[in-house]
Amino acid sequence: MKKILLVFFIITCYSCNTDDSPSIVNDVSQQHLVSKIISTSFVLGEPEIINSKTYVNNRPIVDSIYSISNDTWIYINFFYENDRLVLRKVSSSASNQIEEFLIDYDGLGRISQTTEITNTYTSTTSFTYEDQFITSENNDNGEITTKIFQLNNDGIIYKEVNSNETIEIQYDEDYNVMSLNSSAIPLSTYTYDQNLLPPNNFQFFRNFMFGDYKNNYVLYENNIGSAVFSDIAIVPKYHLSVANSLFSHTFEWTYTNGYPTSRVTIDENNHLVFKIDYFYN
Repeated sequence: MKKILLVFFIITCYSCNTDDSPSIVNDVSQQHLVSKIISTSFVLGEPEIINSKTYVNNRPIVDSIYSISNDTWIYINFFYENDRLVLRKVSSSASNQIEEFLIDYDGLGRISQTTEITNTYTSTTSFTYEDQFITSENNDNGEITTKIFQLNNDGIIYKEVNSNETIEIQYDEDYNVMSLNSSAIPLSTYTYDQNLLPPNNFQFFRNFMFGDYKNNYVLYENNIGSAVFSDIAIVPKYHLSVANSLFSHTFEWTYTNGYPTSRVTIDENNHLVFKIDYFYN
């Protein structure tokens, strides 16, 4: 089952100038919110999997993942309280529930616990907060694993230590991820457009879902790598590339009236591997 759900997370994840003072040349007179994001993955240049997300008030409400032949695999529904995600339900195309994912928050709006319930197992992750650390303890059907998230002086997660590896992130001055370095996988580096900035409150994927506490997105995934496509950034920027010793991807954006309408991902062999289309209300 976890392999099936991994398709969803892969779909959501794949998203140069050197001017140190970016300026918003993408200043639109009337702000629009994303109403739908359609992501398509390609294999050997041919479309294979489509992920269609519907948004209300800049938050995902329903997600559908299906093959190019329109065979729906899973539906994902999102439920909110106090402008924060509290429940995610995953169902199969046969309307059979696959998973419930519940999120609890403490009095400061920080995620305190997540609970994943399927037909075969229950997994609970609890978070304990200290001044410079967040301890994550996962109980997966009685098997306990822990990891430590370390905070910088601004209270933002920059390091994860687990039983297998240590992962550290370097941010730019606006908290966009510049590099992700792990003791187990190659160093990945990211570049951004330093001149053209997104419209205010632009929805990259799943921002604005967890309230004001910036680390909640990382805790939701229980993985520091999710910071790459989260709303941790104070001034978000358009991704232009990601590279490590194993692969290199570039991102090419298309705009209409100051708003992104599409983004394509090109690999090191100049093959199209991913496309995102943005729609607005």
